[in-house]
Amino acid sequence: MSAISLVNLNKRDAISSAMVKPPLSALVTTASSFLINNKVQENILLSQHMIYIDEGTIIHPRCVLECGNNSKGIKIGKNNIIEEGVVIINQGTDTLTIGNNNHIKAGVYISGNVKIGDYNVLECKCKIDNNVKIEEYCIINALCELGGDNGAMCQLPSYTIILGLNGARKSMLKQKEKIRSLHEHQIQQQLLTLRSILPNYHKAWKI
Repeated sequence: MSAISLVNLNKRDAISSAMVKPPLSALVTTASSFLINNKVQENILLSQHMIYIDEGTIIHPRCVLECGNNSKGIKIGKNNIIEEGVVIINQGTDTLTIGNNNHIKAGVYISGNVKIGDYNVLECKCKIDNNVKIEEYCIINALCELGGDNGAMCQLPSYTIILGLNGARKSMLKQKEKIRSLHEHQIQQQLLTLRSILPNYHKAWKI
């Protein structure tokens, strides 16, 4: 697992200037196939605490990854796609974890004690806010919000779709083989495409 040695930045200054570019050795170490493009290191906001990202994950520009002083950090697994403007913040005392092969789309906000499994899709601008556990092969539609109430964990079983602004749930267990195949095919195709086209538009890091 690769470790990102985080840079101590003022949040507002970093977002407004959006041009802080730490040296590569200070930002990413020990990754064997971690891919970031140059725009990421210029436009990403990193807190002063440790964030771990495993190999193959692609992070787009203008993301925010931030941990509080008492936080146990953020752990992101393999082969995830994290699109532009995603905010991942952990101010709590539990580790915020994201598994493998997830697609987190533009403008998604994730905060607090959140556990996300594998092969999930978080559509644009949805919000996952504290005490939420998402298992596998779930879809959270655009603009939907999930959060635990009064410290209770909000748990989303595998093969669940969250629909509409009221967060209605629909189980896809009866179609789980189809859903599994579709999710796995889509994420692999998207990863292959991004790894092919990103170097044409940005200088890429591949460590």
